Amino acid sequence: RNAHTVGASLSYSGRTDTKVSVDITAENLDTGEGVHTGTAWLNMIAINERGRPVPVPAVLPETDDDKALFERAKGRYEARRAEKR
Repeated sequence: RNAHTVGASLSYSGRTDTKVSVDITAENLDTGEGVHTGTAWLNMIAINERGRPVPVPAVLPETDDDKALFERAKGRYEARRAEKR
């Protein structure tokens, strides 16, 4: 028997989009042992009532973990933008 836990963190924001990191963990309910089973990165675009992108507030990481997550997400964001050019 396992229980799955899903945790999400806002990791980065561009001008009109945000990046969310999602981690999934399975815990054996008999032993209490937890195992990381997956990670997903979600990209969400902010849109107005006409379906047009609108600016979002900047992510301001506070903890060391948040800052590391932010830097990794920023690196992926900038690499993808460079590929498109």
